[in-house]
This record gives sequence, C-alpha cells and structure tokens, in this order.
Amino acid sequence: MSGGKRGRVNVLGSVTPVCQATDGCPPQNGGAMKRQKFCMVMGVSLLITSWSVAALTPVRIQMESWSPYYVPAAATVTARYPVRWENPTATHHTVTHDGCREEGPCLFDSGSIPPAGVYEIPGLPPGRYPYHCTVHPIMRGTIVVTNADHSSEI
Repeated sequence: MSGGKRGRVNVLGSVTPVCQATDGCPPQNGGAMKRQKFCMVMGVSLLITSWSVAALTPVRIQMESWSPYYVPAAATVTARYPVRWENPTATHHTVTHDGCREEGPCLFDSGSIPPAGVYEIPGLPPGRYPYHCTVHPIMRGTIVVTNADHSSEI
C-alpha cells in the first residue's frame, strides 16, 4: 500500500483502515462487549425476577358486612407468611389485635381501612392472635400461626 496506509481494499478501490491495539485505536470487539453487557443485564434481571417470585404470598382475609365478618374467621397461617386483609365493603373497618385494648402487647393495629383498602402485616411468630374491628366490635377474627407449612385463605 502506498503512503503507509494499512487496510483492506474494498470493491470500489478505497482503503478501509484496520486498527491494531498498538495504534491506540479502539478495540474492534464492540459487538462482543455489547453481548457481555446484555448477558449481564439479563442475568441480574433473572435474579431479581426469581427473587420476587419466591417472595411469600400473603394469606388473604376478606372483610364482610355480615357474619362471619372476617372470612375466614379463623385463619391458620405458617409462621413466615404475611397476612393481608381486604375491605371490599362500603364502610371503614379496622384490624386490631386484642392485645391493643388489653394489658398485652399490641402486635398489629391497622387504623381505619377505607372501602377498597387493604392492610398487611409481616409474618408473626407461632401463636394465637385474636383481633377485632374497633368501629364494629361485633366483628371478630383469629389468626393461628403454626410452624407447619399449611395455611387457609379465602
């Protein structure tokens, strides 16, 4: 090649430069680097997705305007599982642990849950947890938390 140019001659006769790492040119493996980044991003995404899928699904309890008011009235829950109350009624309700009004520890108290609202608590240790609605004291329920892997939901 004349003039000291290095490269490939294309069909039109012009020279396409070829860089070498010693010339200070950027590496020609941009495609490989893009693939590496893509694979890394996909791997991280897969890990995040599998973690979120592995998250514990809460046991659901639904509030009703008629007896038994909380469905199920007595829910059996595995120790690590969260519990979620859903209020599809037209009125406000609460989910208040009986210990909040007695001389025991107050383990959960939702405050007012509006219509279409929800209240969720994290897993509780094994035990029996009676609760009520402070707005409608006739509404009562119980959570029984066990170590076994069985739960009841609506």
